[in-house]
Amino acid sequence: MTKFVRMLSPSAVNLYFQCPRRFFYRYIMKLPVKDSIYALRGSIVHNVLEKFYDIDPAELTNVNYKKLIPEKISHLFKTEWAAMNEKLNNLGLSKDELDLFFEDSTVQLAKWNDKFLKQLEKKLQEVFLIKKAWDYYYPKFRELKLVSDTMGVLGFVDQVLELNGRTLVIDFKTSKSPKISPEYRLQLALYNLMYKEKFGVESETFLWFLKFGLAKVVISENDKTDAKFKVEQVHEALKSKNVLDYHRNESGLCKWCNANGSGQCDYYDECFKQKELI
Repeated sequence: MTKFVRMLSPSAVNLYFQCPRRFFYRYIMKLPVKDSIYALRGSIVHNVLEKFYDIDPAELTNVNYKKLIPEKISHLFKTEWAAMNEKLNNLGLSKDELDLFFEDSTVQLAKWNDKFLKQLEKKLQEVFLIKKAWDYYYPKFRELKLVSDTMGVLGFVDQVLELNGRTLVIDFKTSKSPKISPEYRLQLALYNLMYKEKFGVESETFLWFLKFGLAKVVISENDKTDAKFKVEQVHEALKSKNVLDYHRNESGLCKWCNANGSGQCDYYDECFKQKELI
């Protein structure tokens, strides 16, 4: 097995190509990352969609499932949001701003719920019992940890479904846009490669934009080759611990507008004072 300086996540690889200096501060110096409303909301929603499947299917009937499932999701969301209250309140956002994210998250989960119920209803017409329809769409894996010893990459897949001999790898997104960015494509290419390495099975990859719906992302051989090459580049870069070898990519991401009208990179102060320090 090849020895790597560190294992890389898809997000770490993407961060390196966004800004090597920011990558250095986060993964070499291990400076803390500040909480953001987007990250916290994403964690809350992902937790809901993971824990939702802990429902006891014995509670479901052909009559009550359309009422019970939305109730379970709503209860889970309120519970997860409340559990994150302290961190949410420490963001410095106003109550109105937090309420907007609460409502937006509720809408996103409601749209996912509508799609899920339609799937169950369609399957119910074939199998006649809601428990069988539930079992059909029950994930083979939730929050599946994948590790590639050959590439030095690890990641967590939100959900894996096996439907009629097909393996569907699904990643949930709370994005404002359904755009399939290069960063998303690299993430899915690495999931595809890691899943094949672990299970010997070719998978289909999907992004489930909760606000917009399910989108299949076809991963080509070129996508896989490009992903491997980028991972190799980051591993090569990691051989240096000199900050000067990690150039600063100045862009609009150094400072930006967030929900409360301001914002900046977690490492803005360290980065822009670096010349003086050197």
